[in-house]
Amino acid sequence: MPRKAGGEWEYVDKVKPLPKGNWTCKCKFCGHVWDGGANRIRAHILGLKGYGVDKCAQAPRNIQEACRKLLAKSSQESGSCSNVNVMYQNEEILENESANVVEDIDASQPCGDSSSLHASQKRKTSQGPLQKAWEAQARDDADKALRRFFFA
Repeated sequence: MPRKAGGEWEYVDKVKPLPKGNWTCKCKFCGHVWDGGANRIRAHILGLKGYGVDKCAQAPRNIQEACRKLLAKSSQESGSCSNVNVMYQNEEILENESANVVEDIDASQPCGDSSSLHASQKRKTSQGPLQKAWEAQARDDADKALRRFFFA
């Protein structure tokens, strides 16, 4: 049984069907045309980065709020964390509506393992004194070789 279409489909015209439930879509607000599904519609209206679709500059605030709620709902249903930290192309929207994003998207629930959330902040392993001494010796040897090369 097919899934029920989400509310984001009301904001686009379906131009041409594509494989796997995707469509060539045309935005009802700005006329931008792209290929994709519900995720790319929400990304277009909210101005999310990383979806390969431009931001809709003419979408009304109430439509953006509705899409933001749909985004929060879909990320809770799928159990993914990919849309919790929403980045906007327009910094003004981020500044003006940061309180609304926090209210709509509940990031307090754990999802995924902690290493995937903070991959760039992994703890560096400490080096023992033997490793540090070896690096110091190698550095001194390299310095001597360079001095011999340039000044010998």
